[in-house]
Amino acid sequence: MRKEILALACLFGLLHLSPVQAISLKISADIQGVYDEDFNPLPVQRYYGFPVIYQFDISFAVKSLAPGEDSFGGLAFNVDLYNFEDAYDVGWTRDNPVVDYNGFPPGGLRYLFSTNADVGASDSDEQGILIQMEAGAFTSAFDPRRNVGEPGGLPGYVGSLFLRHKGYPGAVMTISGIQYFAKTTTGQFTPPTMGFPVSKVVGWRGPEPSSLVLAGLGMMASICRRHQR
Repeated sequence: MRKEILALACLFGLLHLSPVQAISLKISADIQGVYDEDFNPLPVQRYYGFPVIYQFDISFAVKSLAPGEDSFGGLAFNVDLYNFEDAYDVGWTRDNPVVDYNGFPPGGLRYLFSTNADVGASDSDEQGILIQMEAGAFTSAFDPRRNVGEPGGLPGYVGSLFLRHKGYPGAVMTISGIQYFAKTTTGQFTPPTMGFPVSKVVGWRGPEPSSLVLAGLGMMASICRRHQR
């Protein structure tokens, strides 16, 4: 029995000391704008005493790639709300520009992402949002898709959420269930890597909440998923 325990301990030590290398992303959810009910712009601030609409822009940045990985491959996540609701029932507002993948020769127009949509049980509940690159290896050195989200490449902006805050304190928007993956030099998608939730809080009069408070509020938003929908 002691030998088995020692073997497991050694295995755990090897796994702990030799983590599997994989793509690393930073996911951001930034307040891009604030609007009144008629969609007139307001100063960007975290507290208003009346209902307003917040625009959150969701983006990613590639922090590192592992050997054999060529580029960003895809990203999936859910959106959990507490004291928020969709404004105008628009759901996930994707950003998917057309790019030219082969430079000067004609016929090189492609969407930046092959998929950018809410692919969950409902296409308007922000559960199961998937952003994914086209399958297959990149064949052109001019292809801007292979550097999206990297320094010097196209921005990793993928879409926006327009959420109505009714003025209650402590409204939380959390990007949860984050999984992301890379595309290899041979055009294959790597196994997904799990990411930490990202939370944003409004309706808070004091200083910006600490990371610990944000983590707790994000957990509350996840537990109260789709609250007040």
